[in-house]
Amino acid sequence: MHGGVWDTILAAQALAQAGESNAPLVLTAENLYETQTPEGGFPYGRDFEDYPDVDDTSRALMFLEKMAPFTLRTGAVESRRRGFQWLLQRQNSDGGWGAFDQDNVGSRMMKRFTHRLPPGYQERVGFLAGWLRGRDWASRHFIHGISGVSQSFSGDGPGKISQSVLTQ
Repeated sequence: MHGGVWDTILAAQALAQAGESNAPLVLTAENLYETQTPEGGFPYGRDFEDYPDVDDTSRALMFLEKMAPFTLRTGAVESRRRGFQWLLQRQNSDGGWGAFDQDNVGSRMMKRFTHRLPPGYQERVGFLAGWLRGRDWASRHFIHGISGVSQSFSGDGPGKISQSVLTQ
């Protein structure tokens, strides 16, 4: 697995939060837009171009929003708006977010990772996924990684992102 997009987002966001806005960081922002899917999400890295997820997308949007005053990219506001809409569309019916798809049912990523398992293991994974569907939001979300929601609401917070992205 190659998490180059995720790793770049984390490092770039830390630098931007610390007040950096130098030319290499602006270039990072410009290049990050290139990884955005047509639907608006951002992937983890190479090998995942077709599988954007909530934590990568939310972190990318926070970084891109922070860098907005320094980038000159045409269509940047629309790209961020599309990403924000993508995040909103992924919200589960119970109010939480899973990493890869809404309501965490029939995850494309789960299918991708389980198709090569030895006989018997797919049934075990299927049983576990079914069991998790019956659990409350907190336990199911913990399994998918706390970063999905926590990253959506950390940093500058959703209010600042939503106001600036949706009103420009």
